Amino acid sequence: MNLSKRLLSFVFGFVVVVLLLFFNTFQIGTVLKGGVLTLGRPLFAFSALIRDYLFSKTHLSSDEVLQLIQENERLKSAAAQFEKLRADNESLRKILQFREDEKIQIVGGRIVSYGMSEGKEFLIINQGKDAHVASGDTVIDSEGLLVGTIDGVYDTSAKVSIASNPGTTFEVETIPHSTLLLAKGLGARTLSIELIPGGLAIKQGDFVSGLTVKNDRSQSFLVGQISSIRSTNSSFKEAHITLLSHPELLHDIFIVISQ
Repeated sequence: MNLSKRLLSFVFGFVVVVLLLFFNTFQIGTVLKGGVLTLGRPLFAFSALIRDYLFSKTHLSSDEVLQLIQENERLKSAAAQFEKLRADNESLRKILQFREDEKIQIVGGRIVSYGMSEGKEFLIINQGKDAHVASGDTVIDSEGLLVGTIDGVYDTSAKVSIASNPGTTFEVETIPHSTLLLAKGLGARTLSIELIPGGLAIKQGDFVSGLTVKNDRSQSFLVGQISSIRSTNSSFKEAHITLLSHPELLHDIFIVISQ
């Protein structure tokens, strides 16, 4: 539509200019100039009316444009919230299935804050003694990854120490070998496994799970992935593990209740 209108305007203008130039050297040219301009004025006015009519239906006021932008942003926000709810529901479904399969008691909690102190990471959560949370309870995320353990508990809140913090030790087993080993936290989301038998065929990229024993029953939670291996002597080797969970990005966690 726009191309046809522009072409029509160009042709009309070109004819007018040619007529004016052609008759410019003749006396009658003055008369024709006046006639052409006189006849052209209604055409120009009519053209403007047509243009206003055609574009009045498609042009939007600034308020209407702003309203459309706001509505678009609202729809985008609603879509993002729906996707988050879908992901949360899927994570909750996995946790509920896990609880049913393992026959363990799990309490959900919301993270209040994340922080660091003296090279150690911690979380403050909104569950405590009122929810039967106790020191030493295991904390996992919505994917079942080990986050850490309860390191301090209050009536309605608790402190979570991240599994890779310096000084942390717990039993782990390599996957798929199921060999029991002792892991200790080094900080910066890294753990170390020492005294690994030299004959154990582990490799970079293997997964490691952590073991917890509650009421004479052990549970296994995925901890991390082997990032490096080095030989310490002819009989043993050492491996570093990278923690898979990202505590600083979490919004919700789950506490495995010990009683």
